[in-house]
Amino acid sequence: MQLTQNQKRAVESMDVSTAIIAGAGSGKTEVLTQRLIYILNSGKVNLNQILCVTFTEKAAHELKKRVAQYLPEKSKKDLPWAAIGTFHSFCLNLLREQAPLLGFSGTPSVWDEHTARLSIHRH
Repeated sequence: MQLTQNQKRAVESMDVSTAIIAGAGSGKTEVLTQRLIYILNSGKVNLNQILCVTFTEKAAHELKKRVAQYLPEKSKKDLPWAAIGTFHSFCLNLLREQAPLLGFSGTPSVWDEHTARLSIHRH
């Protein structure tokens, strides 16, 4: 895929966080893939120092699959534990990890809209 100038800037801007907001089929996943590879190839950070979040499980899975194609063999073993996923999964993992420190009891979970409405109406 040939990147546009804006996409190329998003890939190569290492000193700032970047949000990619665009419609379906516009190349967001490819830009994120190329950005991750660009950052990793710089040698300044490792895969375990990067957070990359998307909105859908499909995009997160595709992103990991594409990144795997570019990673050296020694780094591929770290990919299953890389912080590449959805906003929901990242926040849920963070809550689960920090719940005891925050004084929460039980295990945090994500509710679908139906479950949330039932809970609201019960209380």
